[in-house]
Amino acid sequence: MTSVSRTLDRFGINTDPTNITLQLVDKNRMSELSPNNSNRQAGLTKFESSTISGKIVSKKFYVYILRGMPELVCNSTLVHELMHVWLYDHAPIEMDPALTEGSCNYASYLYLQNDRSQMADYILKNMEEDADLFYGEGYRRIRKYINRVGIQAWLEFLKSNKNFPPGY
Repeated sequence: MTSVSRTLDRFGINTDPTNITLQLVDKNRMSELSPNNSNRQAGLTKFESSTISGKIVSKKFYVYILRGMPELVCNSTLVHELMHVWLYDHAPIEMDPALTEGSCNYASYLYLQNDRSQMADYILKNMEEDADLFYGEGYRRIRKYINRVGIQAWLEFLKSNKNFPPGY
């Protein structure tokens, strides 16, 4: 997890690995963990917090990654899930799902963009062509926004906004 975390750190997407429990799981366990019992998920992040007098005093993240995937796919999925951790830690909780998943896919893009393998090209092409409203369309909207304002402005935007900016 540390090499993947270092990649994100370079872009200002910092996560505290001491608060993250990472587990490789099989398809059955992933399906059990999924909110909709999906057997199509490669990764999942769950968040727990403790509060005292309405203030969060501790946070714990559980990241589940599907066992048996090729290393690049596994790492790309881990990056996506670590972006969920970052969002849980820095952004409003009830975000537009397209903003959330698009941002997480963009983090995967950041990880994959310098990898010149056929596998990376394949993953990036699938992300670009994904018809899903949240994962695909959200990713394309985030890319458009970041191309205009930059990565740091995107991260600052995420810290205080639940919806896409107008025009995206």
